[in-house]
Amino acid sequence: MNAKPVPHRFRIVGWMRRAGRAVLAASVVALGGQAAEPDLLLHWRLDEGRGAQVRDRSGQGLHGQLRAERTNSPSGRAVFLDGTPGRLIAVTLPPALRLGTNSWSFTAWVRPVELAHPGAMNQRRLLSYGTYPDGSVVIDVLGNGTLAPHLTYKDAAGRVRAAGLTGFQTVRTGVWTHVAVVCDRAAGRLASYLNGVEDRVAELPAGFAPDFSVGGNLTLGSAWQNFFGAVDEVKLFRHALPGAEVRREFQRLRAAFNPPLPPEQELALQRQAAADALDTTGPLWAARQFGAVRRRLAEVVSDRTAPPAVRSLAHLRVARSYQAEGDLRAARVEFERIADEPAYPRVHRAE
Repeated sequence: MNAKPVPHRFRIVGWMRRAGRAVLAASVVALGGQAAEPDLLLHWRLDEGRGAQVRDRSGQGLHGQLRAERTNSPSGRAVFLDGTPGRLIAVTLPPALRLGTNSWSFTAWVRPVELAHPGAMNQRRLLSYGTYPDGSVVIDVLGNGTLAPHLTYKDAAGRVRAAGLTGFQTVRTGVWTHVAVVCDRAAGRLASYLNGVEDRVAELPAGFAPDFSVGGNLTLGSAWQNFFGAVDEVKLFRHALPGAEVRREFQRLRAAFNPPLPPEQELALQRQAAADALDTTGPLWAARQFGAVRRRLAEVVSDRTAPPAVRSLAHLRVARSYQAEGDLRAARVEFERIADEPAYPRVHRAE
């Protein structure tokens, strides 16, 4: 991650979750009360109190067969995979719903009990899909806590080809962590995320073109070196989630799961959230829709719980929006408010 200072005009806001909620709320209203989740293939909330079936909330009908125990979680209930083979959730995807040649994304909350495995390969399997080696996707958690997704298939010549990555950041035992893996076939990249922060990106090899339609078996957990811990809020998308959507998934239940973020991860999250904010306000600025820019930033400026430096960056952007549309009187008012706000950093007040 690049720690080099970024000019404020590109760092619009590092604390945009509240403003993001306003943007998301507008989308919800436009869609008649339900937020759209493009190509959501599977959503296991895992809140069922009893029974051997896990309900799929995506609308695709991919209900899972539970072969593990249930446990409590901050959002209700979760599944507990006890590390022994076969204690898992299983479903078979019909041909029309298999990953095929599509991009895909996986997200979940996990709370490991034990990471290390006594076998020769010190790793545990969180997710398994497809048929090895004809076409399979697995997501492992290594003994040190890093994510390790791996893709395998046979090409037209019958050769086994593989791709994957090993993350940098680590999940920890005893605490909840939001994990995500995104495979973007169009961009040729595989990425992992922990707690909304992009962790590791790997380029897919040239000519890497699997068709994951061969087998439709999907399991959370595995008959081989099973994951040991609780898992909740499992989602599988048949498209590549942009980083902003991964962070939205993390923020959606962050308050409930309350993962402890070290300072460097919190800083990285804010830095990446600032880029998300640029993505939402940048097109509006380019289209000279300065009123819309101000509406999206107003909540940040008025949010006294946000860091002062974040509020002042948003406020400077508001002032410049008036300046850009030629309303110098309104721009002067906002610049004076910035100069007179003692909570703002001195450098921003001087500007």
